[in-house]
Amino acid sequence: MSLRLAVMTGSRLSWPLAAQVAELTRAAYAGSDPLPGLPAPDGASEDARSVAAFATQGGSIWVARDAAGKPVGALRAGRCDDGALFVSRVAVAPAWRKLGVGRWLLAAVEDQAAADEEPVIRLDAVVERCVPPYYARLGYHVAAHHLALDDKLLTEVAMERDPRAARRAQRPYPLRRIDAHVTGTLTWFLLTDGLAAVSRDGTHSLASAVAHGLRVLGDRDALLAGVDTWRGHDGELGGLLAGLPGAASCPGGMTCRGLGPRHAVPLHLMPRAGHRDLWAALRPFPGAEPSAWQLAGQD
Repeated sequence: MSLRLAVMTGSRLSWPLAAQVAELTRAAYAGSDPLPGLPAPDGASEDARSVAAFATQGGSIWVARDAAGKPVGALRAGRCDDGALFVSRVAVAPAWRKLGVGRWLLAAVEDQAAADEEPVIRLDAVVERCVPPYYARLGYHVAAHHLALDDKLLTEVAMERDPRAARRAQRPYPLRRIDAHVTGTLTWFLLTDGLAAVSRDGTHSLASAVAHGLRVLGDRDALLAGVDTWRGHDGELGGLLAGLPGAASCPGGMTCRGLGPRHAVPLHLMPRAGHRDLWAALRPFPGAEPSAWQLAGQD
């Protein structure tokens, strides 16, 4: 793979290149969600005006070109309010996916940031789009959970890396992190008969929530399809499952099984649409769901 890098800021970004980057970004984001039914990502409506405006306002556009000079990957780099370097709109042309273009571009930003002695690079990743494990493999760790700024009823994680440190992959499914606002968990499992869910009241680590769900289901072959955190009133989480097929009481919560494929269960697809206090904490890519039994031992 032979790529050339171009970094454009302000007046250096020509309108034709802004249009090319916008077209590339739209193609990369359109239909990119691993589970159908989510709101369209912002990148799917990228246009040349927004690309040019970002550069004019102090951001930089990093472009990977092929041997013929055609853009095949792009990203934005700007600043957070606290001064941290922030990366967004990472996009790779569909024909160039799974060839390491995104990793190559991100590494270029990191190398420059290290040379400039930047202490941190930050990015946001949407949990429901199954994105965080990708950046975890590139060395980024989850620093905080927060809501999407555009109010799309999605949950995002802020992920960070010190560009001066050696690149080390992080666990793609970190299960220990939990905060003081959590009053319950909802764990999703993939069984032979479809999706299952187990709620648990109280503040516990995500790994212990997975272990609890396995005990309730009694299936050591279960795959982990996701974990959500409940930030509402104590004891109310189970009510969200009560109306689902096969709902039954279990120790400290509710359980359901045989719910069908992941994309067909709205509460799994976009938990905050079911209740604003239910936040997605973890979603593995469909077809790559890990063994729940193995992950439960992370506690």
